[in-house]
Amino acid sequence: MKKFLDTFEYTIDTLENSFNDALPSCKILLLNSVQPIVDNSIEQSRNWDENFNYTSMVYKTLYNLCFDLLSTGRFHIYKGILNPLNESQHLLKMLYSCLDYYVDNNYIDKSTKNEQLKILEENIANVG
Repeated sequence: MKKFLDTFEYTIDTLENSFNDALPSCKILLLNSVQPIVDNSIEQSRNWDENFNYTSMVYKTLYNLCFDLLSTGRFHIYKGILNPLNESQHLLKMLYSCLDYYVDNNYIDKSTKNEQLKILEENIANVG
């Protein structure tokens, strides 16, 4: 799992650096959130061989974490409105980056991407 965690952290750093803004980082939040997943996946990860696609797994995990966190209401300023000055903005940008990765690598099509964004928008609108 060390390679997964290293790739996970590297991906977060790379994406946050690409955002080129002064908004709060979501790195610590994501690293803390992924730890229980890692702890519960140690047995499964023993079956990953040298050809295992860590990058794809990182983007999948990162997407799921961002989606779930943004859907909690924890990062809202008002019901249905994400706080523009907290970690939510980087979580949202990460989520978009993950969906772009999926589309660029033919894991999903643009229609599926748009469906996922609509679900997230509905989740955000209904909590907070």
